[in-house]
Amino acid sequence: MKRLFFILILSITVVSLSSCKYLDIFVDDDVSAFQATIIESRDYIRTSSIRVETVTYRGGLISSIASESQGSGVIYAEDETYYYALTNFHVIDTGDSEDFDHTIYVFEYEEAVPAELIAQDQAYDLAVLRFEKGDFTIPLMDLTKRLDIPLERGEMVLAVGSPSRINAIVTFGEYKSMINIDNVEFKVIFHDALIYSGSSGGALTDANGYIIGINTWGSSDNNAGGLAVPIDKVIEFLTENDLWSE
Repeated sequence: MKRLFFILILSITVVSLSSCKYLDIFVDDDVSAFQATIIESRDYIRTSSIRVETVTYRGGLISSIASESQGSGVIYAEDETYYYALTNFHVIDTGDSEDFDHTIYVFEYEEAVPAELIAQDQAYDLAVLRFEKGDFTIPLMDLTKRLDIPLERGEMVLAVGSPSRINAIVTFGEYKSMINIDNVEFKVIFHDALIYSGSSGGALTDANGYIIGINTWGSSDNNAGGLAVPIDKVIEFLTENDLWSE
């Protein structure tokens, strides 16, 4: 009787361990699949990202530069001649100066490309630049994938930007909430992916690489997190400037 009982217990133990082993395999497979998704998303949003530089002059002389700003942008549309990029108003803002240059740099392409400002709105802190297509091909960021899918608290987000003239740095974090901030009439995305100086204007995406906003405000306090214009407001801005059609 004791022998039968021992065999029964041993059998149950073996089955339990086998189940755990298979469970570990499934977990490992899920982790591997998720890691592959994140890597694919990271690579995709990098290639859709650009670095933006704006130089404002006094008297048209390079030797008397009044100001220089840099930031990031994301390609969202194209036609036969141009690519169109979203960025921040504060990245391209030249005040009342009439003498300035906007320049962009494409990921893994070292040469500067002249860009033309075609829309801007300080209230949204958004702007659109266009530049001629060259010898490069840039994948477009689809603005509609997450438009009607609410963000979930705690879901992973990826932020891409080009700080300190380093193209397309990707940071990771999570979505926290929609919040109100001073001097902005709509709720903005609050997240904790690190936003470096110079990353403003870059895309904020979900884990699948679908854009959910344009990063606009960061903080020197890493605990404070970052803020982004939500995608519905981005499309609202584009629609108001006749730069969007579904």
